[in-house]
Amino acid sequence: MFAAANFWAACIDLAPDYSASLSALMNTLGSVGRTISSTVTAYVAVHYNWNHSLDLAALITVISGLVFSFVKASRSIEEKRPEK
Repeated sequence: MFAAANFWAACIDLAPDYSASLSALMNTLGSVGRTISSTVTAYVAVHYNWNHSLDLAALITVISGLVFSFVKASRSIEEKRPEK
């Protein structure tokens, strides 16, 4: 719960003029992920066991954290990239 403020602040830093749209997109994709995760967790737990299910959840959490670490909040989405 305490980490949620970082995600919302990142939306404001990345897209100051479109932070509400970016927050809505992020919230929608998070809801889709929660819906899929409950089904996948139940499937893995029934067909394999709970240990594998929890291992998969931990793996996805670590991967998500690594992907989020590549977000550069100091650079706005609205900035143009330099021409090559």
